[in-house]
Amino acid sequence: MRSSSSVDLRIDFDCFDCFDCFDCFHFFDLNSFLPGIDVSRCRLEENELEIGQLRVEMEKAKVELAQHHQSQPILLQEKAALERQLQEVTQSEVQKHAQLEEAQALAQQTAAENELKLEEAKTRAQQLEEARLLAEEKHKELQAHLQQSQPIILQEKEMLQKQVQEAQELVQQTTAENAGKQVELEEAKTRAQQLEEARLLAEEKYKELQADLQQSQPILLQEKEMLQQQVREAQELVQQTTAENAGKQVELEEAKTQAQQLEEARLLAEEKYKELQAKARAHQLEEEKLLTEEKYKELQADLQQSQPILLQEKEMLQQQVREVQKLQQQTAAENAEKQVELEEAKARAQQLEEARLLAEEKYKELQAHLQQSQPILLQEKDMLQQQVQEAQELVQQTTAENAEKQVELEEAKARAHQLEEEKLLTEEKNKELQADLQQSQPILLQEKEMLQQQVREAEKEKQQMLEDLKQQMQLEAQQYTTSLQELARAEIARRDEQVSHDSPTGPASFDISTPRSHKSPWADSPEERRPDDAIVAENKQLHQRIAVVEEEKAIMMQNLRDHVMQLARENWDLKNRGGFVEDSSRRSQSIKEAPPQESMANGGADEGGSGGWLLSTILSPFLTDGDKREIHAESYVEEHLDIQPAA
Repeated sequence: MRSSSSVDLRIDFDCFDCFDCFDCFHFFDLNSFLPGIDVSRCRLEENELEIGQLRVEMEKAKVELAQHHQSQPILLQEKAALERQLQEVTQSEVQKHAQLEEAQALAQQTAAENELKLEEAKTRAQQLEEARLLAEEKHKELQAHLQQSQPIILQEKEMLQKQVQEAQELVQQTTAENAGKQVELEEAKTRAQQLEEARLLAEEKYKELQADLQQSQPILLQEKEMLQQQVREAQELVQQTTAENAGKQVELEEAKTQAQQLEEARLLAEEKYKELQAKARAHQLEEEKLLTEEKYKELQADLQQSQPILLQEKEMLQQQVREVQKLQQQTAAENAEKQVELEEAKARAQQLEEARLLAEEKYKELQAHLQQSQPILLQEKDMLQQQVQEAQELVQQTTAENAEKQVELEEAKARAHQLEEEKLLTEEKNKELQADLQQSQPILLQEKEMLQQQVREAEKEKQQMLEDLKQQMQLEAQQYTTSLQELARAEIARRDEQVSHDSPTGPASFDISTPRSHKSPWADSPEERRPDDAIVAENKQLHQRIAVVEEEKAIMMQNLRDHVMQLARENWDLKNRGGFVEDSSRRSQSIKEAPPQESMANGGADEGGSGGWLLSTILSPFLTDGDKREIHAESYVEEHLDIQPAA
């Protein structure tokens, strides 16, 4: 689409070697030039069709830019949703920690109450023993006085026997209560042994988890080596490109920093894992001292209550994974659309090549009518041949670069597929670990969830880095092609101005250049300071992408304007070239004889060139042919495009 302005003037001038035969012509017949005028009109119609196609392409570019602006708030919303999810996870962890502390406090209270009850039972048994001893002493004293007061003593004896029986019953009751307490103590010991066995099983499972983590470390190292290899390949590409691609070095450094951040995140995850391991062991030792039957029941109830919460969190994480897969599918669809656009550009290039061949044939027909402009045409021939060669070189370079970028995209897709397979394997392992840990203590479940969350965050960061690299590579390819086309068009405009200055009539040229890039207001916008370095880097990348898109839009609009200006100049040349053979007196006479109302009614819309004749008639005393040509081009651009003319 953008290379059309650099290849639409590929005209061969090899047939100018026969100019010497024109010396035999002494007069010209106007009727012999009518086919040439018809050909010029056909050329005008083709140029107008091409202008219409350019308008359609410009509208498509505007629509794409609007879609890009619409997708920006969606990205911001997704980022806010992720932040909210992180906050919710932290809040849930704080709540769980508070619940555990409450359970510990309740267990301590119950243990203290049991100890108080045991102490009360012991004191009561001592009191009963003292009462028994006193009763025996009284019994001995009564035996001494039994002989003196036998009937009274017998009565008292019966009373004492009753008291002794009551005391014995109390002793039996206390002994039964002590036996019950002893049974409870034995049951508590058995429960403690069971808890010790459960702790040993949990330690074994914990060791298995640690072994799995050690097995996953080589995979992480391989991924790190792959990232380093990608960085090396990117560095080689940067060395091969020209000085205009200096921005690639900055992006590669960002990729290195992202890889370092991933490595640091992995180290932090290992440190957190070790800290959690130490905390779990300390907590288990405390539980061996403080856990009782009531605490065990309460922990079971807490576990049953926490199971639906864990299931909900699991579903949320699975939903996040699905969203990441949807984003990957969207990126694949976008790559397919880019491929379709490349094929369309190739088809348009072929159409332009066919148009060039038709132009060469038509130019051979007009060749007999260009005797008076022989020196200028020879100069134009050399310049156009150089332009054609440069355009061919540019096309070859762009095709080679597109092929390289396609290969890089395929490699990136393969790497993404490998990462997806690794992610599925880790998810399967995590599911197995979840099934094992549901039977063990809730502390291990919490540690497992934290580790899974860290692994998913690392995978998301890797996927985000791969997607950013793909988008940056595509943007670099587009920028490189636009910069090459811009240089080619600038060279063509400069040579056209030189030709207009070197012409015999001495035409004046207007400076219609416009700035090739406009600084985006987003580039200087202050970034929001946040504690998370990843969010800050993401905002910075978004600002850079918006600036690049706006710069590309400005370059594209300027290229369209330059191309339409060039077509308007060609239309002016074709309109006036058919009348070069006419006598100036006859032309002025025909213009004077034409009624002014008809000429004003026709204006600049007449395809035969009546508007151009009217403009040249009004401005002929003050302007040269070059001035008229530039004024016509600028007015045509202002009438048919919504672009402000350059100052």
